[in-house]
Amino acid sequence: MNRFIIPVFIIFLMADTLVFSRQWNFFRNPNPDAGRNLLRGVRANLSNDVRAIGEAAGVPVPTTGTLVSHWNCSDWNIESAPNQSNNRSNYITKINGLSSDDIGASGYSRVISGTYQAMKLDKTGSDWNLVMVPQPGLENFLYQIDIIAADNIRVAGQYNDGTQYRPFFLHYNGSSWTIESSPGGGAGIVHNSSDDIWSSGSGFVHYDGIAWNSESAPVPYGGSMLHMSRVSAADIWAVGRYLDGDNFKTLTMHFENSVSVSNSNTLITGHKLHQNYPNPFNPVTNLEFEISPSLQSGKSVYVTLKIYDITGKEVATIADANFNPGKYKYQFDASGLQSGTYFYKMSAEGFTETKRLVLLK
Repeated sequence: MNRFIIPVFIIFLMADTLVFSRQWNFFRNPNPDAGRNLLRGVRANLSNDVRAIGEAAGVPVPTTGTLVSHWNCSDWNIESAPNQSNNRSNYITKINGLSSDDIGASGYSRVISGTYQAMKLDKTGSDWNLVMVPQPGLENFLYQIDIIAADNIRVAGQYNDGTQYRPFFLHYNGSSWTIESSPGGGAGIVHNSSDDIWSSGSGFVHYDGIAWNSESAPVPYGGSMLHMSRVSAADIWAVGRYLDGDNFKTLTMHFENSVSVSNSNTLITGHKLHQNYPNPFNPVTNLEFEISPSLQSGKSVYVTLKIYDITGKEVATIADANFNPGKYKYQFDASGLQSGTYFYKMSAEGFTETKRLVLLK
């Protein structure tokens, strides 16, 4: 009997070794002081290259100093980061970067008997350094940093002009920092491309490559959107709070820009497929076509509009339905595609036309 029990027992043990699990683990970060220490943000470059930022009380005494911890896959270690104020408070609020040796952080500091001033830090190579930035107001705060490229960086916050707090945007073009005017935002910021950037605050603003403009959004009374996160150009989230009576309550808002179509009943004399614009694009472009009355019925026409990669594989279907005569415009979001050359083909009642579009990320 035992000879049968032993193999069964061995199989059971082997099965146990194949059990997979997922879990959160607790790590003890180093604390440079026994007083108040706080981590406000984290950036993971690789599994063995993670940085957490915040502040530590009494570094140096009596300052609340900058705190940067680095994870190397086995230990957390404190990296030396400078303080803008050596006698009061320094707060790092956000960290972002292009690589382990090209990282930026934003925040603010305050000296004794002084006001808050915007603070910007850069890590180039192994060293963290303070970066001098414009200070437009009596008090200046930087909350978020968004890095598109080494020569295209924006930080967002707010400043006090002596009468009220206003949005505060700084832009780095590779050589200098300049102030950008904006009607709102300054709390959260995300980009889809260099000419498609969003920022949140008491409302939303959008940068189109030329200027910041207000965007309509149903933000409740007393609402403030403090953080943003992007899935794609057509899928953006923002979180914060709003005022309900005497109480603040959590607030979540979602932006979606699904494929949309506009129709014009202008007289059409033939089916047409127009060149997309902009082209090249990243990641959204416009596709337009025109439909004339059906040769058979004089009414609607069955139309397909599809996108193919350079190998001929279909990657998206834009239109596949009956259309009344008129002009139509679609927005195509290519966030999920790789950079390269694609083709879009329209077919309608014997009419076929193909055009090229170029995605540059």
